[in-house]
Amino acid sequence: MTVPDEERLRAQRRAFIRDHHPDRGGDPDDFIEGLRRLAESPQDPSEPVYAYRSRRVTPARWLRRMRARRAGTPPRRLH
Repeated sequence: MTVPDEERLRAQRRAFIRDHHPDRGGDPDDFIEGLRRLAESPQDPSEPVYAYRSRRVTPARWLRRMRARRAGTPPRRLH
């Protein structure tokens, strides 16, 4: 694969993500299927692909983390 082809594929992937991302109102199943189609190497369909929203860091959550670090306790996992 030549460099212009790689750049074209990367541009197509970025445009697809920009237009169909679940955080911007796209359907998560269509998004995952589209990413599989755009993948450079075909992915095993039995292998799971996850699309999830990350939890936003609120000021209260940030403050709890900082206090825990100062106290010497490990921060809580945010799963």
